[in-house]
Amino acid sequence: MVDIRSIYLWQTELCNEPEVLLLIKTTESAYPNLEGMITQNHPYDIPEIIKLPIHGGSTNYLNWLTAMTTGCSTNKENARPNNSTPTS
Repeated sequence: MVDIRSIYLWQTELCNEPEVLLLIKTTESAYPNLEGMITQNHPYDIPEIIKLPIHGGSTNYLNWLTAMTTGCSTNKENARPNNSTPTS
């Protein structure tokens, strides 16, 4: 997540607000549920949600992404893409 500043017009008012840029990677099939969750939980009436296509990438990573976004379990085996343990 990256802190940013957004300047935009909302209901005839010029707004200059701090925001956080969040990038989420998911699959095409998981996207509708993700967008719905963001829309329901975001404080803005119209949150900025932009879907970008994945035109390619590491086969191993894309396979891992698919495996992690399939089904509804949150306790997935090998949940880290490099199967490593985080260090403190």
